[in-house]
Amino acid sequence: MKSRYNYKERRKLTWMATTVLAGMFIPAVAAQENVTAPENNDDATFNMEEIVITATKREAKLQDVPLSVRALQGDDLIRIGAVDLDSYARTVPGISLDESGPGQNRVNIRGLASVSGRASTVGYYIDGIAQSQNEQSDLELYDVRSVEILRGPQGTLYGEGSIGGSILVSTNKPSMEGFEVSGDLELSSISKGGEGYAARGMVNVPLVDDILAMRFVGYYRDDSGFIDNITTGKKDVNDMERKGGRVQFLYQPNEEFDVTLGAYYQKMTTGSLQTQNPRIGVRYQTRAPIDESNIQNIFQVSANANYDFGAATLTSVTGYYERDQELNQIFSQFIAFGGSDDEFAGRKNDEPTSIFNHEMRLVSNGDEKFDWLFGVYYNRRNQSFNQDIFFVTDGALDADPFISFLEEFKIRQYAVFGEGSYELTENLDLTLGLRYYREVYSYNGSESFFGGAPTLKTPPNGNDTNWSPKFALTYKATADLNLYANVTKGYRAGGHTANNPVDTPPGLTEKEFTFFQPDVSWNYEAGFKGSFADGKLIVNAAAYYIEWQNMQVFDQFLNTDVGDFVSYISNAGSAESKGFELEVFARPIDGLSVNAGIAYTDATLTEDAPVIDGYKGDSLGDIPDWTVSLDAQYEFNLTNDLDAYVGGSYQYIGEAADNFTAVVFDDDRSIDSYNIAGLRVGIRSDNWEFRLFADNLFNEYNVLSYLVIQEVLLPPRKVGAKFSFHF
Repeated sequence: MKSRYNYKERRKLTWMATTVLAGMFIPAVAAQENVTAPENNDDATFNMEEIVITATKREAKLQDVPLSVRALQGDDLIRIGAVDLDSYARTVPGISLDESGPGQNRVNIRGLASVSGRASTVGYYIDGIAQSQNEQSDLELYDVRSVEILRGPQGTLYGEGSIGGSILVSTNKPSMEGFEVSGDLELSSISKGGEGYAARGMVNVPLVDDILAMRFVGYYRDDSGFIDNITTGKKDVNDMERKGGRVQFLYQPNEEFDVTLGAYYQKMTTGSLQTQNPRIGVRYQTRAPIDESNIQNIFQVSANANYDFGAATLTSVTGYYERDQELNQIFSQFIAFGGSDDEFAGRKNDEPTSIFNHEMRLVSNGDEKFDWLFGVYYNRRNQSFNQDIFFVTDGALDADPFISFLEEFKIRQYAVFGEGSYELTENLDLTLGLRYYREVYSYNGSESFFGGAPTLKTPPNGNDTNWSPKFALTYKATADLNLYANVTKGYRAGGHTANNPVDTPPGLTEKEFTFFQPDVSWNYEAGFKGSFADGKLIVNAAAYYIEWQNMQVFDQFLNTDVGDFVSYISNAGSAESKGFELEVFARPIDGLSVNAGIAYTDATLTEDAPVIDGYKGDSLGDIPDWTVSLDAQYEFNLTNDLDAYVGGSYQYIGEAADNFTAVVFDDDRSIDSYNIAGLRVGIRSDNWEFRLFADNLFNEYNVLSYLVIQEVLLPPRKVGAKFSFHF
């Protein structure tokens, strides 16, 4: 049975692909009759053979690394107009988002969707500093060197929170070479909403010749919403304001030693979530007696030092990260108590997180028969969850909450790791890696109901230890074709369930009720990376099978003191994910570059998990079966000093099952497939660029995911103009 909405018939995939391709190729052919392509088109947006990545904790060429990695260089991000996580994640096959709005997205790679837990299934790093949370920080992407998406578990080198993969964001470092300044101004308008604008800038200053340099970035962004609150009458309630900046200092007194000190701060304020209430029956509308808000403050400081001993380089990466989120949200009493959908309750959440990271590693230099690295790692994560729930009376929150929760979690992680690659023959390399880790966690909390005295929760401390190995073979079939196979393991931290051992209900052990265990994934992968037609065609492909064990899920028990069920985290069931990724990068004619990719994912439970109403064979939620991405751009000379380009993009996101946490009204909360097309045209000189763009060109409408009864929506069409300069 379909959702209550009569969704318009989806445009067929082939028709959409033909339309977008025609929009890209026809202008290119027509342009060739009157203009010539630029003389030099060997820019970084295509030259994949020369892209250097750091996915293996050392600099290596993308095409030589035995991993499925999508590397988006700074020029790639500018080309596709990527400004945050959402705007680049959809362009990478094999990645999906469980979305609620800016700064509240969960990333899924290769089908490993987070059903529960206190950390994401995907590791997320900014300049080497881990930010392992359920919802990823959404850094404004300006003056960024690269984004590397590592598909598949990465536990050996990246530790906890990488059971599906890892995302590495690297910003541009200060340069000693001279003074630089850049900036851009952007104006936009979104269908069903209003206008938005953004301003960003960068200044690079050498402070002491060849010894000390500084780089500063600042930005401000104001995006219009597109959801209307019919109760308060306020329009565009899901608006967003993002502002922040970062500064870095590079000190390099000699060729052997350098240290980079950095800090960034970002504040993001959003209104309501990117959701509509399906019971209203009108698209892009919700209802709440009070307008909602969400404020996120993010702060990070880091120090990265390198010393080259000749045979090896010692690297130290230290960082401190804070994120504080204040959420004010309204929900119907139907959700909480099974009551009326016309009566409301409100919640105020304060969710501060602080993470301290330190890693030190020694990495061999050069292209030797045996390359190695060895490292030690420490991580301290403190998370709090403070929630007050109020009844709403006469359009305002009551003075006192009727339910209050306070939870404080602390996790300490200690690890040692190493990896070595040995040249078995001239064409065959073997890589072995191993990580040993120990985690210690503690918990303190309290809860009170209906004005009663707080109940304290002080369970005993817990700990986990385990190994995370890696095996990889690389065979250089020809100078332009590498074949590889690997086996990798990922893991995610366990912790306290927030339950008191003395309250253990019948049928559970005290340990099961008090602690949930780490979940782990094993990835078996084979692939190839090839360069053909003198480097004008790059083809990379990988196939994989993943076993996910000890899944962290939401469970519940009946609290007889309040006569209601209390949710907590436990381990239940297992799952598997299998599929493939294929990416093609081509330059068929001078001036034209094409990036295309397709991925298939089949993620299902392999045993029953009744606590989430999941059974063997059920699909994991929020995981599209097929994802397709296409981006093409044609560049040509207008004059001796001006170039022009026309480009387009297309993504197809396949059908997906809903997650296991939604309230079901119509027995079908699956997610329909949808298509997104984009268009851009522009002119540029050596120092400036002007572009016009359209995102979601055909104004596609679709539900992206579900939050209990709320439906998270795809943003409608957005058009805009941007002027950029660089000196």
